[in-house]
Amino acid sequence: MSTRLTKTMAALLACLPAAGLLAQSPANPAVARSEQRIQELTQKIAELDAAIEVQIKGLADYLATVKDSPDSKSRVSQVKQDFMKDLKKSIDVYRNLRSQWADHLGRPSRLTPEEVRQSTDVLDAKIETRIEQILSVANSFEESDGVKDYQVIWDDGRRGDDRDVRETDASRQARREGSRAAQVEDQVIKGLEESIRQIEGRKVALNSRLLGAASEEQKAAIRDEMKAADEAIARRREQMAGLVKERGAGGQALSSREAFELDQQLDARMQELKSQFRQLYATAAERRQEMARLRSLRAP
Repeated sequence: MSTRLTKTMAALLACLPAAGLLAQSPANPAVARSEQRIQELTQKIAELDAAIEVQIKGLADYLATVKDSPDSKSRVSQVKQDFMKDLKKSIDVYRNLRSQWADHLGRPSRLTPEEVRQSTDVLDAKIETRIEQILSVANSFEESDGVKDYQVIWDDGRRGDDRDVRETDASRQARREGSRAAQVEDQVIKGLEESIRQIEGRKVALNSRLLGAASEEQKAAIRDEMKAADEAIARRREQMAGLVKERGAGGQALSSREAFELDQQLDARMQELKSQFRQLYATAAERRQEMARLRSLRAP
């Protein structure tokens, strides 16, 4: 399973927030038509985005309820890890976009602090949703106590030491799952630690920018951004603690055939999502062009 939940969403989020967008209906009919078109495209983008989010949530919720069986070995676990990697890639894009919007704070810009805040709020919500989805899937990997269970495979019934035993399939599967659980936990914790380091770096930059802010409005916006950074760091630490404590949710064990079908179905779903993302990108690009046209129509 492979997909990229990134580039087209990046284009969408980069252009959605209003930069002094729409005024009251003016006397100029061309301006009115342009504003109406922007509103229509904005609504279409919102609908597409909502539909995509519903699908991604459905996939994340379902994957958190299934696991491998001795028959499927590690196929389901691999599907989960691939999905989590795609979610992580989308987080990276959201973080980069957020940084671009927040960079307007304390600098000369056509954007107001409120417009920047609206933009970063959208991206923060996306980031938190993806992190929670990753944690949900990660918590569905069960740990193993490391104890092996054996079964008798041959015994002649005459001599106490004349028997052969082997580890049960269930025991081997539990150890495989436990190994995956430890691997996934390490990867997720590293990702959360990376997030904390990035946020702390953002705070350092904001503190420096606060000293050079030109207005009280800009200073207040920077202080709000620093407060949001502290809150985000606290959430990351809570999420790390929760990941360690909440292991072992269990789930439905899939057969080898069911795991294969799951992999194939997810590939198909991801292809559908990519098509929707392309539509989203085209709509966002059209909206961006219409906004440029509106600015030119309003130019004195």
